[in-house]
Amino acid sequence: MQRGDRVAVSLGNNIEFALATYAIFKLGAVLVPLNPSFNTAQVASALNHLSTTHLLIGLETNLPWKPPRSNSELLRELVPGCEGAGAIASELVPSLRRVVVVDNAKGRGGGDGFKSFSKFPDVLGDGRGKAHLAEEGMGVDDVVNIQFTSG
Repeated sequence: MQRGDRVAVSLGNNIEFALATYAIFKLGAVLVPLNPSFNTAQVASALNHLSTTHLLIGLETNLPWKPPRSNSELLRELVPGCEGAGAIASELVPSLRRVVVVDNAKGRGGGDGFKSFSKFPDVLGDGRGKAHLAEEGMGVDDVVNIQFTSG
């Protein structure tokens, strides 16, 4: 990830969202929070509108008024061939370079099949207390957040 990269985050209210927000700001990237209830077309539209390079998404969308929704089909539509190891290649979202998944499925499974995606715990550090990415920080005039609203 580089300074100024747009990082879409499609999670609910959870610790992973808080950690990601802090890390994105510290790295000088731009947080793009997405409504977790977005469907594939809405996610693709938001990612393309901002030339988003990274997507952080839960394996499931958990809304208080609905049963959990698997995001497996959404991910397969965004990045065909994501079950195989290798680089991310999406015709639907050409700017997308990396997808990180959060296993929030509470034992219902579904995350092991995405070999080309990173898992959230793997991006937190190298296991020895060292971060993978150097801190870039923010300037007073930097854009840190771009939000889509219903208005």
